[in-house]
Amino acid sequence: HTQRVPDESIFLRMFVEALAGRGDNNGDGFITGTELGQFLRETVSNATRARQTPQFARMSRDGVDYGEFIFRSPIGPRETPIGTAATAADRRQELAGAAAGRFRNCHQCPEMVFVPAGSAQLGSPPGEVERAADEALQRRVEMAQRFALSVFEITAQEWSACFREGGCERWIPLPADGARHPVTGVNWEDARQYAQWLSARTGYFYRLPTEQEWEYAARAGSTAARPWGEDIGENRANCADCGSRFDGRGTAPVGQFGANDFGLYDMLGNAWEWVQDCESKPTAAEAAERQYACYLKGGSFATSPVSVRSAARGVYPARRAQPNFGFRVLREEQ
Repeated sequence: HTQRVPDESIFLRMFVEALAGRGDNNGDGFITGTELGQFLRETVSNATRARQTPQFARMSRDGVDYGEFIFRSPIGPRETPIGTAATAADRRQELAGAAAGRFRNCHQCPEMVFVPAGSAQLGSPPGEVERAADEALQRRVEMAQRFALSVFEITAQEWSACFREGGCERWIPLPADGARHPVTGVNWEDARQYAQWLSARTGYFYRLPTEQEWEYAARAGSTAARPWGEDIGENRANCADCGSRFDGRGTAPVGQFGANDFGLYDMLGNAWEWVQDCESKPTAAEAAERQYACYLKGGSFATSPVSVRSAARGVYPARRAQPNFGFRVLREEQ
């Protein structure tokens, strides 16, 4: 309500472009008021670096929904059916993912793969090289039921869909190179907000993985320090000294390194990943002030190989958001 918008503005230009057809998110040939609001929220926020953040809501009073405006798109419906990839390259990637057992619960949802039930040795033995004192000691853990985990770290584009629909409050700019980089600069509560939006949008229960679930998935049956062995090796991940062309420069587009045996990419390196666990159950005062500390796993482009191990963990305040903090989501079996 305090933001001033000049007559000749980015908002006006985007509003005109939306009604010219760009606002038709699902390609059905019509632009609803909700689609218009979603389009303006994303494009204007990105173009102004969040100096202007348009808001929208459906017309309702006392719980009665009075509908919304609908505009006919001048370019008509798109040929690409709703729910399919927008380009031939996307379609090929989608087909390859389906062949590998990957799936999405909506077109803008993250790609998921099921992690099988089983048992595994988690944590680190006392003699593991580079072991930190705060790591969980090695123990056998049973996973009685399979769960789905996002194949890649949640990307900036996937976060943008949540922001566009009003499910995520934090504005995060899209990558300048247009590649699918992981979303970073999110705190623990942001990550949970995204999972809640996915749950509401799809009808499935999404959440952050627990530390045990994350490590079980990252190891994919390995008992070594890393899914590929004890040593960091060369060009296996993106960290400060991992021998890749991305080392220390920033995040790499997701999927640049080989998947583990469960079909998951970038479990180590690239971006630290928030998990559900916190150091202890916060008191009411701590929860109100968001001062409690929660765990991250996997290391990042800015960390040394010592943190790029399956058992390593980071501990930071839940409201801390750094350029190398990201996350992935878990969907429970139903």
